[in-house]
Order: sequence, then C-alpha cells, then structure tokens
Amino acid sequence: MKATNGRYNLDKQFMLSHDGALYKVKPLALTWAHDFYYLIAYYFEANEIRHYRIDRMRNVQGTEESFTYEAFDVGQYVQSTFNMFAGQADWIKIRFKNELVNVIIDKFGHGVDIQKDGEGHFILSAKGIVSTGLVNWVLNFGSQAEVVQPNALRERVQQEVENMYRLYVAEKAEAVD
Repeated sequence: MKATNGRYNLDKQFMLSHDGALYKVKPLALTWAHDFYYLIAYYFEANEIRHYRIDRMRNVQGTEESFTYEAFDVGQYVQSTFNMFAGQADWIKIRFKNELVNVIIDKFGHGVDIQKDGEGHFILSAKGIVSTGLVNWVLNFGSQAEVVQPNALRERVQQEVENMYRLYVAEKAEAVD
C-alpha cells in the first residue's frame, strides 16, 4: 500500500511529511495503543518496521503487490515501544526500586528479565525502542529509576534532567538575584 502521512503544526494545520511523498509500506498489523489506532508496517525505503497513526494517514492507495505471510508479534512490538515513539531498538538496562516491580511486569509481561540488585532494587533487561518516548517514560519514575545502559540513553535522560533543572531552578534563581 501507499499513503502520505503528517502532523499538525502550532496553527493546527495538518502538514504532510516529506513534502507529501507517498510512503510505500507492507502492512503487518493494526493495533490500538494510547487511545489511537496504528498501522504497523514494513517501510521499504528505510528497510525497517515503523508505525503510523491511522488518523494521520492521507491519500491511502492499495497496490497490486502481494506478500508472503510472515509471523509478526504485535504485542511484543507495542511492548518494546514507549508511548509509540519511533527509534532504534537496543538492549536497555534500567535499575528500579523494588516497589515498581508490578509496573514493570504490567508493561513487559510476566516473562520479563528482572534481576535483584541488592536489597531495595532490581534491574530490568529488555529490548526497547530508544526514543524520546523512552526518555519520558523513565523520567516518570523520578529517582526510583536509573538507566544503566545503553550509555546514549543514560546521557539523553541526564540531558533532559539538566534541562528541567534549568527550567525550574537555575533560571528562576538567576531571575530572583
């Protein structure tokens, strides 16, 4: 299938991505997540699986191409994304306080890889989509979660914490002086 995709700007106008170019994709699944329907599809140009909000697709065209069936685990894909943000998949390790174990099992399932880390913590090891969504998800837990790896994710979380600090504390303190 082919379709255009887009987003709204600050004037609430719908703007097509990539100058309105058609995306050629191989549909894999439809799913409902975070109050929206998503098309999960193989995007030929980038040679990767991506997801698209159905309500933001325009000019959808069926093609005559047919594809052989390939098993696709929709649950695992959605589980690896965070708030349906796109990014690169990587192995992540995050250290959590023990009281968050049920939150992690709810997100990743009962088979999730968690290991005790001392008396009060455990470490989650999982494949996840490293994205702004993941950074924001980690920040939801405040000081109860610490990214162990990958280092690039840890640095992104640290940068966001620094940005928040400047927004709430550093710049406000300078304004009072």
